[in-house]
Amino acid sequence: MKPISLTIEAFGPYRDSVTLDFNELQDHSMFLIAGPTGAGKTSILDAIVYALYGEPSGEVRKTDAIRSDFAEPHRMTRVDFSFAIGNAQYRVERLPKQMVAKKRGTGMREQNASATVYEKKDGEWKVIATSAAAIRDTIQQIIGFRKDQFLQVVLLPQGEFRKLLVASTSEREELLHTLFRTELYRKLQEALKAAYDEAKAGIEENLTKQTAFMQSIPHDGATPMVTIEHVRELLANRGPHRDALAVERDEAVTVVEQFNVLRNQWSLYNQAQQSLAEATSKLDMVKARETERVNLSEKVQFLNSLAPTHELYKQYIEKQAILKTLEQALSDAKEHVELATQHEAKCLDLYSDLEGRAESIQDKRTTLAQFQQQAEKFNELDVLKKELSTLQSNLEELDSKKSEDALAKQRELVKSLEADLEGLRKQLRDNNKFLEDANVIQGQLNDLHRYSELLEEINKVQKEIDDKGQTLASLDETLQVAKVHLERLEHLMQEGRAFELVHLVVDNEPCPVCGSTDHPRLAAKPEMYPTKDEIEEARKTRDVALQKQASEVGQQKT
Repeated sequence: MKPISLTIEAFGPYRDSVTLDFNELQDHSMFLIAGPTGAGKTSILDAIVYALYGEPSGEVRKTDAIRSDFAEPHRMTRVDFSFAIGNAQYRVERLPKQMVAKKRGTGMREQNASATVYEKKDGEWKVIATSAAAIRDTIQQIIGFRKDQFLQVVLLPQGEFRKLLVASTSEREELLHTLFRTELYRKLQEALKAAYDEAKAGIEENLTKQTAFMQSIPHDGATPMVTIEHVRELLANRGPHRDALAVERDEAVTVVEQFNVLRNQWSLYNQAQQSLAEATSKLDMVKARETERVNLSEKVQFLNSLAPTHELYKQYIEKQAILKTLEQALSDAKEHVELATQHEAKCLDLYSDLEGRAESIQDKRTTLAQFQQQAEKFNELDVLKKELSTLQSNLEELDSKKSEDALAKQRELVKSLEADLEGLRKQLRDNNKFLEDANVIQGQLNDLHRYSELLEEINKVQKEIDDKGQTLASLDETLQVAKVHLERLEHLMQEGRAFELVHLVVDNEPCPVCGSTDHPRLAAKPEMYPTKDEIEEARKTRDVALQKQASEVGQQKT
């Protein structure tokens, strides 16, 4: 036997629930339970023995004294022991007879002892024994020892080792037979001895008959005399006995057949008893869980009644998602409109400023035209500069060639030209100043042109927004119509299904739908009973409208 886990609760010195997992030892085949006196070392072994046999390991400990003195009144004493025999795994859960607190009110009540044996099959624990006798036989069959043998071979309690040493020969013989499983050889020995005794008895009986027959034969002295008459007389005397023996043989055969029938019936009876015990155990388990089954049935019935509500809830979730998308799209549209409004206000301010400066811009345009006309004079000024340079060079030549009079005339002409040149230079400086102002005016003209383009774009975007709003309103109206039509068809179908169940409702009997015995208002026949195809078509129409609306909202967000 290999222990797997042990759970003890309110047992001995253990006040609360404690679980020992022996799998943590892994492959270690030897381990030590250590601790100070009173720590509960022996209580662990007591719990194992109590789980298996319903009694502690030592004689000084009694079953009614295993409950912890420190446990709370509501906590029940319990031992749960799991172990393995080869590849098979078993589990024993046992509760002793104890006094526990009442669930209702105050005071204590007596809780009877109970126990259950499980076997692990296909990964689940299956109940194999619940009654005291069945548990005792099952544990003894699984482990192979009675409690006294288990304590002498597997578990030696404190101070009990001396009993094994001073046990009588018969007790030690029985213990060793059990330990080494020699029961098969004992049965074989008993069967051979029975066959030997039977054969010996048959031989002795035949020898006795032979001796009696020999003594019945007349003889002369030491030599037996057997005559024909004696043989005939002997055969004649055996005739009636032969018939009686044949009758006895037939009766014996009949008795054997009846015995075989009874044996078969007894076997069937034992099987029926075992099946009845298993069925009773399962019935007890079913009855114990009847309240749970009723609660589950009520919950299933309640959940079935909530199926239409669940459908409405799913529709509500879908509508909530669509509403959230629409609200987000509306919020984005409001932000875009607010930004456009702010930009429009800036543009209007700029436009008003430009309108106020329109007259000065027009004047500057006129001045610019004049400047452009004077630009031609600037070209003439360049020509005059060239002529002046030529005249100066000519003047230098004339200084050497002409007379003083001609030179004076030339000088007067040069002064006149210099005066004209100075006037033109002054006019040129003024014209350059006006040209700088013309560049600023040109930039303002470009801004005004850009503002005009922005106004056109704003008007175009506003028109698109108005068109999209009309389209979205139309889609909302179409979607609302499709939803109303679908809800009406579903409502009519529910009324039709309820009307089909009216004939099943009987007064003062539970309703097959809600379970109530009161039927104040039965379902009436609807004005029309839509088909499933009509409802599916209405649902498809609704879904198409939803998709169009979502697509339109997505385009608006873009």
